[in-house]
Amino acid sequence: NSLEAAPLIFNNRLTGYLYIFFKKGAPESVTGNAPFFTALASGISVLMGHFDLFNEEYLAKRFLDRVIHQIPAGLAVFEISCRCVVVNSALKKLLGADQRFIMAGEYNVFEDELIKSSGFMERVKKTCEGYSTEFVLNYNPQVIKKYNFFKGPSKSLRIKTCPLYDE
Repeated sequence: NSLEAAPLIFNNRLTGYLYIFFKKGAPESVTGNAPFFTALASGISVLMGHFDLFNEEYLAKRFLDRVIHQIPAGLAVFEISCRCVVVNSALKKLLGADQRFIMAGEYNVFEDELIKSSGFMERVKKTCEGYSTEFVLNYNPQVIKKYNFFKGPSKSLRIKTCPLYDE
């Protein structure tokens, strides 16, 4: 029996070893294939490195999600297309939305008839252009028929918008 070992290196950092065991009498086509095993080790190293990076990103996102959902004020984050990406629990409660319902991805400000009819669409567009705005919206969940997850009484909402930069 014999053993070959190839280091697993990602970003100039040793992450482990790939061990290859051969039975006694294995053909030369298997035992003499060091370049293949080195390439295999390199591929495994890259895969492990990317998995570690993904895991770090995932943990950072989970932490940020927990922070956002613990903010006592209603908070929503929108893409530049005004599609909702994140809604915290306080805003769902304020709007009368079921906490289990995932508004992110479903709601788009540009499609909101209440904001259109109230004349605030220009202020929303200004935020997309990089300006902060503030307005009071008389919120009535019965008006928003497309999004049937809003329930509860009418209320006035003071809305502040500000752009977020990815730099």
